[in-house]
Amino acid sequence: MHRTLRALLIANIFILITTLTAQAQQPKLSGAEKKADTYVSYQDFAKAEEEYKAILGKKKIDPAEKDRVSIKLANVYYSTRSYEMAENYFEKAAHNLGAFTPEQVAAFLTTLIRNDKNERAIEIADRLTKQHPFSSDKAILNLAEGAKYWGNNPDTSSVAVTKAPFNQPGSTFWCTRYEDGIMFIHIGSDEKAMIKGAEFYYFDGRNSQLYTNIPQTMQAGPATFSRDSSTMIYTDNRFRDNKMVRSMKDQKIITNSLRLMELKYNEKKQTWENAKELFKNKNENSICHPALSDDGQHLYFSADFSDSRGGSDLYMSRKNAKGAWDTPVNLGSVINTVGEELYPNVYDNILCFTSNGHDGFGGMDIYSVMLDEEGLPIGGTLEHMPYPINTVYNDYAYMYDKATGGYFSSDRPNGNDLDAIYVWAKRVTPKVEVKKEQPKPVLAPVKPTIERPAQLAQVREIVPEDVAKDLIAGRTTPDTTVYYGFNSRTLSKEALAIIDAFIESLDGDTPRILVLGYADAIGSSDSNQELSHRRAEVVKEYLAKNGYPDDAIEVIGKGQLQLDEEEQVNDAKDLKAKLAPARKAEIKILE
Repeated sequence: MHRTLRALLIANIFILITTLTAQAQQPKLSGAEKKADTYVSYQDFAKAEEEYKAILGKKKIDPAEKDRVSIKLANVYYSTRSYEMAENYFEKAAHNLGAFTPEQVAAFLTTLIRNDKNERAIEIADRLTKQHPFSSDKAILNLAEGAKYWGNNPDTSSVAVTKAPFNQPGSTFWCTRYEDGIMFIHIGSDEKAMIKGAEFYYFDGRNSQLYTNIPQTMQAGPATFSRDSSTMIYTDNRFRDNKMVRSMKDQKIITNSLRLMELKYNEKKQTWENAKELFKNKNENSICHPALSDDGQHLYFSADFSDSRGGSDLYMSRKNAKGAWDTPVNLGSVINTVGEELYPNVYDNILCFTSNGHDGFGGMDIYSVMLDEEGLPIGGTLEHMPYPINTVYNDYAYMYDKATGGYFSSDRPNGNDLDAIYVWAKRVTPKVEVKKEQPKPVLAPVKPTIERPAQLAQVREIVPEDVAKDLIAGRTTPDTTVYYGFNSRTLSKEALAIIDAFIESLDGDTPRILVLGYADAIGSSDSNQELSHRRAEVVKEYLAKNGYPDDAIEVIGKGQLQLDEEEQVNDAKDLKAKLAPARKAEIKILE
């Protein structure tokens, strides 16, 4: 029961529980199944488990109902982190994968990976990724790729990850800078956890203590503070009929949605007061995870408004001349996907956030993107945090810290299988005495000439026919090639320097150019096709940003390049190294 309470509290703040998704697709439910579903909606997982088991124990049960209820019971165990039991009941319905929703498939794959059943996860994923709607679900694709390659991901020699010193027994997650210390959230491991909800703690660098000045409502979530500590905006729960959970008898009250509350600090009383709900709406959308920019003029948060691309998107609101927050603006496709975008955090001109809709390792991963002067994301600057910050588990709620490197939360295995806060820092590399300094290579564009193909057919498979005609016409093509890191579509400093040198070499001319993107052979062909196209798009975006005419740039994603069959590979790390030349984009002049 303790595990159940902790899990549902965290899950509500994530907005990730989707146990009843399949109900809308199954209009004819028995009274017993409806009753069990109601217990789930009340978050009474213990009684839901009892009811679902009773249905499965009937002597006569329709096969479709048996599969459906097995999946629902598996989701109950998954939500409460009883992964062995979850696997058992997911497997009972695995013969009928059509009965699963995308969310339930993701839960099934996650369960298998957590139980070290990677081969089985790969088998299930391979069957599903060929079917709609699973074939384009990024959360499922990431989990499938993670199951294949996770065990072979090399550690990053420059980064070390350790548990933060202020973790408490139970679940500790999310943190932010407040005054001279760190504010974080903790959920206890006793029977009173449901009543207490998520409590705020303050760490002064030596000791942690309960911070009672913040309103302690059930499941209060992440907050943000202005630099002068005069304003606080935090995540709160909106309950049906505005009732609050004050005793175990009230635990059946349904949480309708999340909201943002803004408070001001009263120096004289030394307490927060004048609570005001932000962005009120009649539809009672969930609005959560606020983050203020350094100057306090931009507020970022997660919400499931009607224009969101998926379950929840990131939004930004500007403070107007009257000190009020303007209508929120969706941050667009650079950040938002059909998946979930959560936990924004801003420092300088960089926005960090959590998502399961971009290319990643599986589960929730942490990303960063650069912001322009208006506080909006800049295309082509999306960065996926490396391992061991991101893993195949849920990694989220990143906070930059100048003194260390940064803090983030994760539910990776740590002895008690609960969420904890981790801190990362760059490893100190021992200094090696070098007798003679090697000269640094000079970055400059390479200018070979493309061989003229004899026939149009020889280049049709490489470029479109109209582009191929330009090549056959004999136009010389200075090539410029830039390379990417593994699973990355972000231009490195070296790549940017090469593109800058290419632009300079044109001496003001803007001929028609073609950008070809490539990916290595690791991963599915579909995901590599998308990655190769995105790599080419990133180059185009950078060129256009630097004044190159958008209509003079053509982009093609060539997908994955295969490794030479005769090449010997020792292990996965060696494979990634040998495939590095395939992770590239080429710029070709067409006229």
